[in-house]
Amino acid sequence: TRKTYYGIGQAGEVLRAIGMVVGVSRNGARASRAMGGPGGSLMNEFLGHGYFAEVPTVLIDVQRTGPSTGRPTRTQQSDILLAAYASHGDTKHPLLFPASPKECFEMTADAFDLAEGLQTPVIMMSDLDLGMNDHVTDPLVWDDANEYKRGKVLTSEQLTAIAASSVGTRASLPAMSDPSPRTNGKERATR
Repeated sequence: TRKTYYGIGQAGEVLRAIGMVVGVSRNGARASRAMGGPGGSLMNEFLGHGYFAEVPTVLIDVQRTGPSTGRPTRTQQSDILLAAYASHGDTKHPLLFPASPKECFEMTADAFDLAEGLQTPVIMMSDLDLGMNDHVTDPLVWDDANEYKRGKVLTSEQLTAIAASSVGTRASLPAMSDPSPRTNGKERATR
């Protein structure tokens, strides 16, 4: 129908915010969260869940130093290792590194397509300099005819077949036509 619906939620703290993003994404909507550096360490548990449950989410990390204690913060690229392996082990998250405001704009849109194609959280790593300072940049252009790359999506017929199956066991699920990057090219059934 090409109708677009938007929702904006305000969470009281970092854990609730990332929980909302993972929950909304798990239910099929595109969702993102921006954070200011230190919040990433608090989000590790949900990022690990997003990775292992294959929930496509987008995080934008505007890196800065230290906790928000009221003292002035400065730019720093200290979250790269934390973001790359965010969770409690055995995860590797795709990271995007913009170098200009224009790249921030473009890579944010790309991050959603990448997250859904790979079925995993994607983190765009910006920093305080890009996030708060004035820059001379090329115009930001959006093409309204852009087609989103939603990754593997079940058709109406496939969903009907799942609903009609007795219990919805894995054997009765239709196979996806696009192999997951985590299966080394082998075909697999959907969740």
